Amino acid sequence: MGDVGEQISGEMAQRLLERRGHGVLSLASGDDSYGIPISYGYDPEHRRCVMHLVVDDDSRKEKLLRASGTTTLTTYVFRDDGTWESVIAEGSLRELSDAEVADGGAAVFFNQAVSALPDTRRNDAFETVWYALDVDRITARCDGKDLALV
Repeated sequence: MGDVGEQISGEMAQRLLERRGHGVLSLASGDDSYGIPISYGYDPEHRRCVMHLVVDDDSRKEKLLRASGTTTLTTYVFRDDGTWESVIAEGSLRELSDAEVADGGAAVFFNQAVSALPDTRRNDAFETVWYALDVDRITARCDGKDLALV
């Protein structure tokens, strides 16, 4: 079996989560599951990941966004030299109110999310909704070498 690495401290895991800005959001309901590549911003003060998602009322993604219980966000770094770090944030997903978006949610997202410039997120052809993953648990591992926390 391959190397499972070493556990990363909570503080270092949060720093990695904050610096990455992209990952895979995993949703599930019953036997149905779905992984969505996303950009996000991590807000350590409120222990939440903020995301701005394109939705469609008839889509599988929309159904699972509303039906998922525990949701996970995975982000990782794998470098050419074989060193790596990974973080899994678990929690509950909820739609943000307009007040929460205006009161810092959008700023967290646009300051940290990868490829999420405000002018590229506007498209009247699609509905977008703000969500937060309220993080209950963060687990992280690394290859055991010096952490770069890129």
